[in-house]
Amino acid sequence: MHLHWSNVVMIGVGLLLLYLGIKKGFEPLLLVPIGFGAILVNIPLAGLMEEHGFLRIIY
Repeated sequence: MHLHWSNVVMIGVGLLLLYLGIKKGFEPLLLVPIGFGAILVNIPLAGLMEEHGFLRIIY
């Protein structure tokens, strides 16, 4: 698996959500976990959303 442009966009969105939640204080209990999850799922070669990945198993 390689880094696709959509992964880069979603990592950017996740970073924006983290910035808004931590630095600006806009709904941090909501934005920080969503931003962290958006970054975590879109990291290439992590395998979190693969068929037998960690997030598929617990969800």
